[in-house]
Amino acid sequence: MRSAAGGTTRDVVIGHDWGAIAATGLVAMPDSPFAKAVIMSVPPAAAFRPWVECPTLAGCSPSCRAK
Repeated sequence: MRSAAGGTTRDVVIGHDWGAIAATGLVAMPDSPFAKAVIMSVPPAAAFRPWVECPTLAGCSPSCRAK
């Protein structure tokens, strides 16, 4: 899409919410064509940790985390 839109050396990628994660990965690549990034409303890092089902109704405790 970037080349179809006429990309330049000053292009900026913008990522919002879950797209912020994708944009961060894109600009972190060594051959990224983007000069800058705007990353907004990023989900908390805990959203990416795997969890196992808790056997209690009270909710998960730290010991319920998948190792």
